[in-house]
Amino acid sequence: MQMLILPMLAHAFQNGQSWEVVDSDIIKTIVDKLLDPPEEVSAEYDEPLRIELLQLATLLLKYLQNDLVHHRKELIKFGWNHLKREDSASKQWAFVNVCHFLEAYQAPEKIILQVFVALLRTCQPENKLLVKQALDILMPALPRRLPLGDSQMPIWIRYTKKILVEEGHSIPNLIHIFQLIVRHSDLFYSCRAQFVPQMVNSLSRLGLPFNTTTENRRLAIELAGLVVGWERQRQNEIKVVIDSDVPSKSNDEFNPASAGTDPKRAVDGSSYPEDASKRVKVEPGLQSICVMSPGGASSISNIETPGPSGQPDEEFKPNAAMEEMIINFLIRVALVIEPKDKEATTMYGQALELLSQALEVWPNANVKFNYLEKLLNSMQPSQSKDPSTALAQGLDVMNKVLEKQPHLFIRNNINQISQILEPCFKQKMLDAGKSLCSLLKMVFVAFPPDAASTPPDMKLLYHKVDDLIQKHIDSVTSPQTSGEDTSGSSISFILLVIKTLTEVKKHIEPPILVRILQRLARDMGSAMGSHLRQVCN
Repeated sequence: MQMLILPMLAHAFQNGQSWEVVDSDIIKTIVDKLLDPPEEVSAEYDEPLRIELLQLATLLLKYLQNDLVHHRKELIKFGWNHLKREDSASKQWAFVNVCHFLEAYQAPEKIILQVFVALLRTCQPENKLLVKQALDILMPALPRRLPLGDSQMPIWIRYTKKILVEEGHSIPNLIHIFQLIVRHSDLFYSCRAQFVPQMVNSLSRLGLPFNTTTENRRLAIELAGLVVGWERQRQNEIKVVIDSDVPSKSNDEFNPASAGTDPKRAVDGSSYPEDASKRVKVEPGLQSICVMSPGGASSISNIETPGPSGQPDEEFKPNAAMEEMIINFLIRVALVIEPKDKEATTMYGQALELLSQALEVWPNANVKFNYLEKLLNSMQPSQSKDPSTALAQGLDVMNKVLEKQPHLFIRNNINQISQILEPCFKQKMLDAGKSLCSLLKMVFVAFPPDAASTPPDMKLLYHKVDDLIQKHIDSVTSPQTSGEDTSGSSISFILLVIKTLTEVKKHIEPPILVRILQRLARDMGSAMGSHLRQVCN
């Protein structure tokens, strides 16, 4: 089974050679003799054989659905019996098998819900991969297998919300359901009002603790990005309706993940036309399966999950508090991440990119950089974080926000901008200098120093910049420092700042430039003299 039959069948099925390997008689023999034998025979199967037979049945369901129509009763009975087996490895393979069956054929609503709820409640690490696989098979089929009927919200959405509320105190359960929503975001879009508040409230819990796992932090960033993406989609839909002056329009062009599916139609199954061979009537034999239970899902009571008290789901938009929580989370998580390896660097870049997107979606959100003091404290020698890295991250974040809302951010954070200047001049790092110059350029462009409308506190900021430049030049042009800065980073840094200020038409006093040139001349003479001495020796 493991070394010969399953690989042979998988290869044949994937290459369209099914009937060169099996025919209807072989399929009937497999079902009758292996999958549905007399009970005294199946009782002798050991666990490894059960797993291989489940994989065999799954292969058949995946590739030969039309040819197994007459064997539906035996196939679901085989998979369902394994779901009832507690503490067995084959149970998780049975979930994959049964989900393939439910994707291929119509079944009683209660069977579908029992399987779905059992999967939502199964979040143990050892079962993770197979449960994820089973859910990813079942999820796209839910809208067409469980149509809306008279309800305003799909029943599978109501169960997902119910379990999230009941078990959301547990981090593994929370992660399990949030990962499902992220993977199938197009299916949850039209009912996003049921989940966005808890998603936003969970961001800090998942992504900010110092000892959180990389997986949890990545998930938190993805959740923030998902809320931003959903809101962008809603805004695009409104824009299209306004531009075209029609009451509704398909969302195809706005959500590539939906692959041409309208999320609003997806929940009632109208955009999931089925092949005629799959639309089979539920047989009486399948109805009897409902009395069996996969694990603890033996009884599913009717539940009602009320919608939000404000807007309908399709019109839902995050309120101002949620907008600020998402933006502040993206700022904080960008400052928490230490980009030491490839994965952390990727997450850092993702957080910054999502911050830009969030500010495009919510251009008037109040962004307050209240974490600067903590950032500056992390630059102390006693802290583990490298000071230059912490400073570079702070400047990156400020620049990202300044690109999208220069006037609003500067007005709200002028003190924080003033505070970060001195550490930049103290570090004298060329890379940090480039980020600082980018920041100064945007500040000077937003509030020109000579403009009558420039607020007094901005002029104080400009005086501080002048003082820091003067102080820095005094230190690098002092005779005592000549030749000490062998890297030339201090001179390069100050020249970069001066060049940037001249680009924004900030007047630089000629004596300043003269003093820098004199220092450069001294360094060149010193270097040449040293070189001559080495040659003579």
